[in-house]
Amino acid sequence: TDPDFWERTICGIPDHRFWNLTRGLKSDMLVELGETLTLQYTRNHYTRARIKAMQAVFSAENIRPLIIGFARRFAGYKRALLIFNDMERLAKLLNDTAHPVIILFAGKAHPQDVPGQSLIRRIHEFASRPPFMDRIFLIEGYGMALARKLVTGVDLWLNTPEYPMEASGTSGQKAAINGVINLSMLDGWWAEGYDGRNGWAIAPCGLDLAPEDRDQKEAEELLDLLEHEIIPAYFHCGPGGYSPEWVARSKRSMFTVLPRFNAERMVTDYSRKLYEPAAAHGERLRKEKGSGAVQLAEWKKKLQEHWPEVSLSWYQPPPEHLVTGQSLLCTIDIKLGALTPDDIVVECFLRAENSGHEQEPVIHRPQLQSTEPGQGLCRYRLEALVPESGLYEVRCRIYPFHELLSHPYETGRMLWL
Repeated sequence: TDPDFWERTICGIPDHRFWNLTRGLKSDMLVELGETLTLQYTRNHYTRARIKAMQAVFSAENIRPLIIGFARRFAGYKRALLIFNDMERLAKLLNDTAHPVIILFAGKAHPQDVPGQSLIRRIHEFASRPPFMDRIFLIEGYGMALARKLVTGVDLWLNTPEYPMEASGTSGQKAAINGVINLSMLDGWWAEGYDGRNGWAIAPCGLDLAPEDRDQKEAEELLDLLEHEIIPAYFHCGPGGYSPEWVARSKRSMFTVLPRFNAERMVTDYSRKLYEPAAAHGERLRKEKGSGAVQLAEWKKKLQEHWPEVSLSWYQPPPEHLVTGQSLLCTIDIKLGALTPDDIVVECFLRAENSGHEQEPVIHRPQLQSTEPGQGLCRYRLEALVPESGLYEVRCRIYPFHELLSHPYETGRMLWL
């Protein structure tokens, strides 16, 4: 988990030795996959000519092509077929004799996932078409041993899930720490791991688009990256017979991912962020014969009874227009019923909508201006400086608060305006 150690160590490896080692791993993978595919093709009654053509591709010496790996569970949201969205353009990229490219598919579908099984059949069908023959391969029998060869032997790891469906994407992490470069949607772990120089990323299109329109746009970006950046970078050889840019990205892939995405860091985070705070919280509740636990339980009971009485409304809504440099002023009325201002947190979100990508909102805490005794009505006033011109969204929310809660959102209650 020491990023300086990994950067110093990996960058200290001479580029030519680093490249030679990756070529050796790639050659080992080709030999093993050639044996696997020979058995697979023979069992499936392929002709001898077809088997020989495949074996020529999967020979120890055929390390020049850029090899792309796509290996994972076949489920619809993982979009294994996204790269086939423009078949003509893909065929042109794969059959450029000056810059040969090979794509390896491997994986399994759940026994009950019929659509996932149909994805495998379609890839098999595509791989059998003349433009893709001996350029796209579907390897059967995906398991730990095959995965180990792929995540250490391919050049580029492809991941194209439908945003925001990717939970993590650990196969890409395994590939990255072995020097394989990722080309992935900015989703799952890659949204955290990508830094602009340790691989390539496909930005998700607007969620308001129809699924087929999103697929078309993201497939276009995928092929654009392959054609204009990835393939040229791989084949742009320097005096040493290899691409310095590719080696630099490969090294960076390793030393940026290794210290952040590993079991030690995960367990440490669980301990530091969850287990230790939970233990400390338990100690606070147990003190003085559990008086804290009793106090919190009574507060939660009060909250459960009276939260339905809570509501919020604008007394002075945000203005529709502001002059640049002018402060935003608005006032909120909150009916608390039997609750008090100490039982809630009030927050206002100011989000700029000037650009096409999602921006984090600025959170403000409005000031309590007045209360009406016996009425359960509180008035909060917000005064915030708008940093620059543009379109802004203003929203307010309230949620329960008690100093003994384990998490601010523990109660699961929140109201928005």
